Amino acid sequence: RVPSSVLKELFGSIKDCKNLTTLTLRYLGIDDSSDRDLCAMLQSLRHLDVLDLHGNRLTSDGIKAMAEHLQRRDKLEVISLLENPGIKDQNARKEIQKCCYLLED
Repeated sequence: RVPSSVLKELFGSIKDCKNLTTLTLRYLGIDDSSDRDLCAMLQSLRHLDVLDLHGNRLTSDGIKAMAEHLQRRDKLEVISLLENPGIKDQNARKEIQKCCYLLED
């Protein structure tokens, strides 16, 4: 698990990569406490098509919050939230699917 202070720095650095189209952040221990910084980063990545958050710790609340932010930007094409505890929640799944294609098992 990466400490939240390090994740905040990482997200801040990635935020400046404006032409990024694919981003993989697997198994970093990203949880709801990092949600604000994660969403700020996603808002700045206007060309991002694919986001892989496989194996993190986002709950249904974190996923719903991220979905709200994603709805305010150009459509992300594909997201992976496999092995995040919140993706088992049907309401969280529906919210994220409004924004992009959700990779399934």
